[in-house]
Amino acid sequence: MKNCPQMNFSKSYFHLKKLIEDGDKLLKRHQIQFGRI
Repeated sequence: MKNCPQMNFSKSYFHLKKLIEDGDKLLKRHQIQFGRI
C-alpha cells in the first residue's frame, strides 16, 4: 500500500489533538496553583 496522505494527516491530527489536550491539562493545573497564591 502506498503511503497515503490521508493517513499521515489523521496521524498528525491525532498527535496534535493529544498535545493540545495535554497542554490544556497542564494549563489548568498551573491556573489552580496560581489561584492559591
